[in-house]
Amino acid sequence: MMLVKDSTLGTGVMSVVMGYVIGVVFTLFGAVIATETSTQTMGAADFMKSTLRNSHRSGKNFALFGLLFGGLDVMLEKRRGKKDFWNPTVVGGLIGGGYGFRYYKYPGLVGGYLGGAGASLLLELLMDKMGMSQR
Repeated sequence: MMLVKDSTLGTGVMSVVMGYVIGVVFTLFGAVIATETSTQTMGAADFMKSTLRNSHRSGKNFALFGLLFGGLDVMLEKRRGKKDFWNPTVVGGLIGGGYGFRYYKYPGLVGGYLGGAGASLLLELLMDKMGMSQR
């Protein structure tokens, strides 16, 4: 029987949920830091409505990113038959290139691919050094 974390759908669902939670928490944390100046211009009720609306929007963006990264990583791993540091590197490059092309067309495609691949490779190597790699 296949475990949920080993299936593409299971990984995608976990990535969506965790991405949404992280996006909401980051936004709420940022709102707490910026509370002093924001509450002076608007009331507490308006501030809470705005904060919750922004945290939901940020949560959706993080959930989409998590779904793309987690799902593509598992699909690439199954296609290649290997679980090494190249899988997240390629996936990070693809997602970075997609986001870069979306906003800056072809220069963004190249910069996004290189930046996404570099960041993914750096994080993967850092996790490997810390003993947290999944191999």
